[in-house]
Amino acid sequence: MSGIQEILLVVLLVLALLVVPRVLKRGGGAAPKPPRRRHGPSGRLRLALLLSVLWPLTVGLLRNPFSGNPRAFVYLGIAPVLLAWALAWVAAGFRRPERKK
Repeated sequence: MSGIQEILLVVLLVLALLVVPRVLKRGGGAAPKPPRRRHGPSGRLRLALLLSVLWPLTVGLLRNPFSGNPRAFVYLGIAPVLLAWALAWVAAGFRRPERKK
């Protein structure tokens, strides 16, 4: 019987740890702030993501990388996507204002 009592004691302690802080919560004077509205990705980002998936798929269908030359698929399918994202990353760094120290 001591096994059941120990399990019930552990459950009671866990519930106490979860419930007691909410009951004793202080600072209820200020009204809660409304949640900030989160915006989804922009149309340009959605287009870039779609093209990042469709371009290698299209090149893969046309070049047949598993039966022919896989290097051509890497150079024509994957490399342009990586290069475009790298250029976008560098351009975003130039657009961001520098922090003042």
